[in-house]
Order: sequence, then C-alpha cells, then structure tokens
Amino acid sequence: MDGIKNRPKKLAKTNIVIIRRHDSSTVWLDHAATDPNERFRHFVTENRPRNTLVYRTSPDGVHWSEPVAMRAAVGDRTTVFYNPFRKVWVLSERWSGGWTHGRARAYIEDPDPKKIVSNVSQRVNWCAGEDADPDNPDPRFRQFAPELYNLDATPYESLMLGLFTICTGPGNQQEFRRVGQKRNDILLGFSRDGFHWHRPCRERFMAASWKDDTWNFGNVQSAAGGCLIVRDKLYFYVSARAQDPALSHGNGSTGLAILRRDGFASMDAGSQGGTLTTRPLTFKGKHLFVNVDGPKGELKAEVIDKDGKVIEPFSLRNCQRVSCDKTLAAVTWKQAVDLSAVSGKPVRFRFHLTNAAMYAFWVSPDRSGASHGFVAAGGPSFTGPTDTVGRLR
Repeated sequence: MDGIKNRPKKLAKTNIVIIRRHDSSTVWLDHAATDPNERFRHFVTENRPRNTLVYRTSPDGVHWSEPVAMRAAVGDRTTVFYNPFRKVWVLSERWSGGWTHGRARAYIEDPDPKKIVSNVSQRVNWCAGEDADPDNPDPRFRQFAPELYNLDATPYESLMLGLFTICTGPGNQQEFRRVGQKRNDILLGFSRDGFHWHRPCRERFMAASWKDDTWNFGNVQSAAGGCLIVRDKLYFYVSARAQDPALSHGNGSTGLAILRRDGFASMDAGSQGGTLTTRPLTFKGKHLFVNVDGPKGELKAEVIDKDGKVIEPFSLRNCQRVSCDKTLAAVTWKQAVDLSAVSGKPVRFRFHLTNAAMYAFWVSPDRSGASHGFVAAGGPSFTGPTDTVGRLR
C-alpha cells in the first residue's frame, strides 16, 4: 500500500512493529478515516535523544508509515484523544508552564491530527492538580502538592470521560530512590465539551496499593481509550509498578479493573423509597431504558410536563414494575405502545425507586435498547464508535 513500509527483516519473527526508545504512546482506531492507510493513528513520545512527539499511520496496526509529523521538546507523558462531539483531535501535553502545582497539562486541538503535533503556537494551559485532590497517604510525603501526571479522555455515551492521573510524590531525587516509585492514582472527571471538566468526586478510582510486595505498589497509569465495553461490564486496563528501588522505573505490570457498565455513580433508595426528577429534556427515540440494580425492589417512572403535570397515559399507576439487576431494562406503560406521543417535546421523567439503585436512563429509537452513544474504546460486540447493538443476544 502507498506510504506503508514493512518493518526491517530482523523483526520478521517477532511481534515488534516499531523499534524506538520511547515513553508514552497512544494508538487510536479511526473509524472515520477516509484514507485506508490512516485507519490506525499512532502518537508517541520518542527519545531522539530529546523527547520528540512523533505521529505515524497504519492500515492494520502492524505495518506503520515513517513519521508523518514530528516535534521536539514535548513532555514525556503526553497522550492524544479524539473528541467526536467537537470533531477534533486533542493533544494532552505534559506541561508545567504557568502552573504552581508542578506537572500539569497543555491543550492543542485541530481536526487534522498532523497539526496538533506541529502547531505548538495553539498551545494553551489546560488542567493541573488541585488542592481538593487526595494527598499521599504516607505522612513522609504530605509536603508534595498533588500534580496532574496525565489526563486521558474518551467519548463514553453522551460525554467525555476523563482519567486524571494524580501524582502525590515522592520526587525524582533522594525521596524517589528511597521509596522506589512515585505514587500515582487515577481519579475520574467528565466533560460535555472535552475541555472544561467536572470533578465532583475526588475518591481514587484506580489506586496504588502503597504496600510492599504488591504489583501496583505505585505509579498506576491509565491506557488510551479509557475502557472497553464487554457485555455488561467496563474493562479498564492499567499499568502499575512494584516497589524496587534498584529498578527505579522498571518492574511494571498490566492490570485489569472491571466495573459495571455505567457504574460510575447511582441514585439509591432504601425501603422508604425515593424519587428522582430530571431536568426538562427532549428526545427523538420511542423506548425508555434504565440501568438498575433492584432485584428485591422496584423502579417505576412517569412523564410530566414543564409544570409538573403528569402526561397520560405515562402515569405512575400505568407504569409496569421493573424489578431486576440489569444494565439494560425496558420501562413500559399500560395503554401506551411507546413514547412516540411525547417524542420531540420538552418533558421530564420522574423515577420512583424502592430498595433499588439506578445508574443510567436513556431513550432509544430501537426496541433493542441501543443507546447510539459512544462506546469509549469499543468492545467485542460493536462494529463502530457508537452503540447500535443494544440488548446482546
């Protein structure tokens, strides 16, 4: 294929496709690529000998082009993601300029992936560690303010999911040699535009153990793409390092963290019950679905107008009881085939729960429950960047 060169013969009997001394890298499968040779995009920080950001393309993820774009003097832990809501490629660059919290991130966006590599004039300060981030649990290192070691992002359903790697020391000098690893934990955030972030929860999502003889003693880091969707679970692959001062940056492992699909947060109700009323919204679909955990409880819903008046026949008394633990469960009403009567109109949903937890709701045009939202790094059931599958058979 034009522009694609095979690897040197000395690699023919291995699975190594590129030989370079490198640091952080991102491989992104671009479903929208118009050139088949650019279906896979690779962004990597290479030591040449200075840190250099390099961009390559590939038709299959095995045979890679020579560098398409390069830029020297980029931060080592630099990654890239695609924002389908803004239709831009984003460079999340390690950057400390203008920040008081040490390691931080700069932002460059462009529809052309080559330009985020070469167009440094568009760089702007973006995110940094914050006082609200957790401190190092080891009292010896409370002096280190939280720093933002890395920020990966991925499109998940109707928003961008952010994986914030927060570093809390020790430093790279004497303290680092004594402990063996700097501590990094992964926290979560979300965004509607991929630039401005909401981080209401500062709990560690994927944490270092900070205990001797554990594979994830320190320096837990996220992978580009965030997570895979495997049936009703989210698979997060992470790297971590064990404690070994002699190896310093070595002794790494890959781990797998598994979460319920949509399981980032839930609205819970006990035996006394509770209600959740949405803000006004409009939708184009016809079928309401929920992600709910309530096999010994129940969930019901009603549709109300902007003034809080129930829209018949979508009343609480007509709603069929939902009692299950499923990531995809249909909500239906007697005397109504679907939600066509209120599709495209501003309404609110009011959910009533007893002994149940609700993680998500959505309205689908399909009886299968396909959300048509984005699916992060994809998964074995999907053929593109969005969920067109719904209920798995």
